[in-house]
This record gives sequence, structure tokens and C-alpha cells, in this order.
Amino acid sequence: MGSLTCGGRSHRMPQTSGRRRGRPRKRKHEAAEPKLLEAILNPANLEGAWRSVKANAGAAGIDGMSVEAFPAYWQKDRERIVAQLKEGSYRPAAVRRVWIPKGNGEERPLGVPTVLDRVIQQAIAQILSLIFEGQFSAHSHGFRPGRRAQDAVKSIQEAAREGYVHAVDCDLKSFFDKVNHGELMQRLRRRIQDGRVLHLIGCYLKAGVRLPDGKTEATPAGVPQGGPLSPLLANIMLDDLDHELERRGHRFARLSSSSKASGRQSASCAAMGVPYKDVRSMDQWLRRRVRLCYWKQWKQPKTRFRNLLKLGINRSTIKQASRCRKGYWRCSNLRVVCIAMNNDWLNQQGCPSIKEQWKRLCYPNG
Repeated sequence: MGSLTCGGRSHRMPQTSGRRRGRPRKRKHEAAEPKLLEAILNPANLEGAWRSVKANAGAAGIDGMSVEAFPAYWQKDRERIVAQLKEGSYRPAAVRRVWIPKGNGEERPLGVPTVLDRVIQQAIAQILSLIFEGQFSAHSHGFRPGRRAQDAVKSIQEAAREGYVHAVDCDLKSFFDKVNHGELMQRLRRRIQDGRVLHLIGCYLKAGVRLPDGKTEATPAGVPQGGPLSPLLANIMLDDLDHELERRGHRFARLSSSSKASGRQSASCAAMGVPYKDVRSMDQWLRRRVRLCYWKQWKQPKTRFRNLLKLGINRSTIKQASRCRKGYWRCSNLRVVCIAMNNDWLNQQGCPSIKEQWKRLCYPNG
């Protein structure tokens, strides 16, 4: 009963000693679960996290503790806090709700964690980045180490040179506030086996928000903008979307915005990667094209005469220009047309100078 004969050769069946067949034997090196939390709480990693939080400064959380006051507190209570983190009894404080204005006149909600929670979140993010960065799409540029908004613009320019002619600008409205916690935790479990780390991240997601009136609001969904861990969690959540867009053959560049980064990214992105001489040529072409459109609208000589007269051109000069039989493109560059529809007038009509915009964005201090 212990052997199987096949083709004249005898093969002895392995003895199972009562174990169910088909269940693989667990190897020794697989038995030990990776101690990810210990890596997060490593003194060197915590020190690096503190340096990052200190460099970013920022306001106090609901406990009122400033960045300057944190070192004394940490020196006194470090062992207690680390012990709580290891045993799973640590509970993050709720984030303090603040509102900052957006460019469109609306306000963006931010959650300000305590300095202690910012240090812990930063320590988590530093280790998780080592795990997840390698799997992220090359088209993801938001909150990625070594990546800037300029890289996203360059990738789009490269796609245009390759023949892509249609562009779509999409915005995931209120994305940070609507992240599904269950979906996010499912994605984290794909790469994280240390249940203590998953539990700690879950606690941060459920920490709540302290409103200006003193009430604490539950957070059944979302990752609060303002914490060091939130950008990484957002990229993990959107990674499946990035790879699906790649699978479908789309060229794209995904950026994330934040209260501090969005303004800098906008400034660094605009006419970026385009030399000033090209911007100047583009500006001249655009203005000439707009003049062509107005000249075409003023189709009849009497209409052109009347409008040029309103723009301050004398009658003798108008008479010759208004009856010009040249094509629209050539007429748009006539001296009298350029004087009448000068840059100031075009700006008033809603055609600002992209050359001047380029200067202000690239050299905001003049």
C-alpha cells in the first residue's frame, strides 16, 4: 500500500504520518512573520522621521504641542509610547480641522495631526515607501520621491511628439475625503503581513476629526490631508487605476495636489520645458490669429471702417486698410491692424499674453 507501480518502475509514496495530503509543509523561513513594526520603530528610522517633521514645521494638533516643544516630550515618554505601539494599545489623537482657500474660490479641508502622530506617520511612510514604490506606475508623479511636476509635463510632451493629439484633464473631486477604508486596507494586505502595522494604520484612518467648535467627528471614510502618511496611502489606493489605464494603452500623467504643493506645481508646470523664444513666437502667433478672427468678423468694408475708427485710427489710413483685398492672414499683420488691435486691447478682450504669464510663473520674484 505504500508504493505505486508505473511503467514497470516502483515509486514509494511519501509517509504522511496522519497529515492530510495536498497541504504543503511550512518551511522554517516562512514560519516567521516579517517584523515590519520593528523596522518602523527602529531608532534610526524614528530619528529620520523627526528630522522630516521638524523641517516641515507646521501647526500644532489638538494637544497644542509645538514642534519646538516635542523633543523634551519625546525624551521623557519615548519608551512608554514605543511600548504602546508594539503591544497595539496606542491610539492616535483626532486631527484638527482647518480650512484653506483653493484657487477656484472654494475651501479645502485639512487635518492637522499632533506632532507625535506626524512623527509616527512619517516613520510608517518611510518604511512602506520601500515596499510599495517599486510597484507604482511610471505615470504616477504625485508625492513620489525623485519626481516633480516637470516630469509629468515632459511625459505629456513626449506623448504629443509620438502622435497623441487628444488630451483630457480629469480631477478626482474630494478624493482624499472619500477613500473607502475597506478597499484601502485590502490593497495594503497584498504587501503587508504584519498585522500590527495594519492595525496601526487602521487606527489612524479611524482617528476622527476635531472641529473648530470642539466636537469630534467620526471618519468612516477618507484619509485626512495634512498627515505624512496620507499621500502614500492615496498612491496605493490609485495604483490599480494607473495599471488599468496602462493596460488599455492610454498615455497619462497623474499628479496629486496638496495645500503646499499645488501652487508650486502649477507654477513649475506652466510653458515649463518650453524655451522663452518658443513662448515668444507662440505668443505672437496667437495674437495674430486673434486679430485674424476679428478681421474676419468685420467682413464688410464699412464694418471694418467703423471699428477701426472707434479704435483711434485716422480716416485716411482706415480707408486704405478697410478695402484691402489680401487674405485674412496677411491682413492680420497689417501695421494699421496691429496698431488698432494692440496688446492692451487684446488683453481687455480676454487674450492675455502667454509670454508675460510665462515670465511671472518662471520668475515670480522678477
